[in-house]
Amino acid sequence: MKKKLSVVVIGFGKISHSLNNDKKYSKYFPLGTHAKILKNHPLYDFVGVVDSNKEARFIAKNKWSIKHVFSSVEELKKKLCPDVIVISTPVGSRLNIIREFPNIKGFLCEKPLSLELKELKSIIQFCAKNRIMLQTNYWRRGNVYLQKLAFSTLEKKIGNVQAVFATYGNGIFNNGAHLLDFIFMLFGKPKLVSAQSKAKNFFNKSITYDIHIPFTITTDCGININVQPLNFEKYREVGVDIWGEKGRINITQEFLKALFFPVKKNRGLMQEKEIASDSPQNINIIDYKSYYNLYSNLANSINNKASLVSPASNELIVHKTILAIKRSADKSGVWERVI
Repeated sequence: MKKKLSVVVIGFGKISHSLNNDKKYSKYFPLGTHAKILKNHPLYDFVGVVDSNKEARFIAKNKWSIKHVFSSVEELKKKLCPDVIVISTPVGSRLNIIREFPNIKGFLCEKPLSLELKELKSIIQFCAKNRIMLQTNYWRRGNVYLQKLAFSTLEKKIGNVQAVFATYGNGIFNNGAHLLDFIFMLFGKPKLVSAQSKAKNFFNKSITYDIHIPFTITTDCGININVQPLNFEKYREVGVDIWGEKGRINITQEFLKALFFPVKKNRGLMQEKEIASDSPQNINIIDYKSYYNLYSNLANSINNKASLVSPASNELIVHKTILAIKRSADKSGVWERVI
C-alpha cells in the first residue's frame, strides 16, 4: 500500500469546515467539506492548515486536531513540504499561491480558479510545466449517479434531447459555473452563446465580483439550452429540465432530486401522446461521496496516472463560455462563438 499523501488546506472557512455545521446540508453530504473528507480518507494525511484568521486557526487546532497551523503561506513553506494543497481562499489569490509550490504533487482548488482568462491560463500552464495534478472542485463530476446519467442513463431514458431549460443564482462565475460544467458534461462542448439581456448586478454581501445574465447555449451536439438566473434571496434553485423524444428528466432541489416523466397516451386528444408530468418516477442522484470521490480521483491520478475527472481544462471551457456570454450581452444578444 502506498504511503498516505500529506495535505494542507489553505483557507479554513465555510467550504473547508463550517458548512457541515448546517444540519440539513450534513444530512445529504456528511462528507461535504474538506476537513470532513480529509479526516476520513485513507489516502490522505491531513497535516496542516493555513489561514490569516486567528479564530480559524484556533478551530483547526482545537476542534479538528490539526498538528500544524500557520498564519501565512510563507510560514508553511518554512516548516512543511506537503504532497497536496487544497486552495479554498477568496478568488484572486490562487495564482500567487500555486507559484509558491513548483514541486508539489497536486492541488485541489475551489472555483473559479480566476476571474481573468490570462491568469487562468497561467495557472494551467504552470501546473502542466511542473507536472502537477490540478483538480477543480466541480463536485458533480465526482457524483457516480450523475456520471451514469451523462454516459448512459439519459439517452436510455429519454432518447434524443429536444429541449433543455436551466436555472442558477448567486452569480454566473460563482454558481453558474457549476451549472455550465454540468451542462457540458451532459450535452457536449459549447459552440455558440447568446445573451438574452444585459448583465445585471445582484446583491450578495459575500460575492461582490459577479453578475447575472440569462442566456442560450448551442453545443457541438446541436442541443440548445436556455438558462435563466434566479434571485436566491427569494429562494434557491439550481435545476435542469431535459425534454427528450421518449420522456423528460427534471433535476431539481439543487441536485438533491431527479424525476423521470414517461411518454403516455394523450389525455385530451385521440392518437396523440404527452409527457406524463403528473406521474413522476424518482431517479436517485444523491451521492454523499461526491466531494470525497474527487479526492480519491486526485490521489489515483498522482499515484497511478489516472485521468482527472475535473481537470482545470474544464474550467477553461467554462470561463471562455462566460466571456462569450458577456460579449453577447454587450452586443444586445448577438450570437458569439466560444473560443
